[in-house]
Amino acid sequence: MSELVIDTSGTSNSNLYIDLQVISRVRVFRDDSRNKFRSLVVPFCCGRRPLLYAVLSVSANDRRAETVPTHINYEQLALSYKSLALQSLRKSLSDVSNASEALMTCLILCTLEIASGCQPDWVRHAKGAFAIINSCSSLIDPEVLFFARSYFQSRTVFFRTTGCHDDLLDKDAERLLESKTGIDHGM
Repeated sequence: MSELVIDTSGTSNSNLYIDLQVISRVRVFRDDSRNKFRSLVVPFCCGRRPLLYAVLSVSANDRRAETVPTHINYEQLALSYKSLALQSLRKSLSDVSNASEALMTCLILCTLEIASGCQPDWVRHAKGAFAIINSCSSLIDPEVLFFARSYFQSRTVFFRTTGCHDDLLDKDAERLLESKTGIDHGM
C-alpha cells in the first residue's frame, strides 16, 4: 500500500470550505445562526490541525458513499485524516491552552466513529472528552463546553442503550451532565 500524501493547502482549503458548508447543513438540524457546527467548529478549523483533520475525516467519510465515480479513495482518505487528527491531538494535549480545540476534536471524532457504522472507538473519544472536561473545564470556552455537554447528553443515552456499560464512562458522563443548564436540543 503506497503512502497517501495529504495536502492541506490550496485545493484542500477550497474543498474544506465546500465540505464545511455541506457538513454545516447535513450534520445538524438547523442551518441558521444557532448552528453550533458553523459558529463553533468551523472557526476552530482555521489553522488548527487536530480539529481540521478530524473535520476533513468526517467529510471524506461522508463522501465515500457517493455514487459518482471518482479517482479518490474516500475511505482511505478518511482513515488518513483520522490518523493525522489523532497524532496532532496527542501532541496538542501537552498544552492546556488547547483544551477547547481538543474537546471539539474528540467530539468530531465521536461523530466520525458513529457515522462509520458506530465503531466502538467513539467511546474512547468520549472518555477523552470527559477527561479534558474534568481536568480543564475552567480553561474551556464556555460556549464550547455547553456545546460539548449538549452533544454528549444524547450520546450518553445512546451508549447506555448499547448494553456495553463501563462504570468509569457512566460516572464521567454523569459528572459531565450534572452541570448542564438550559440545553438547546435544536442543534
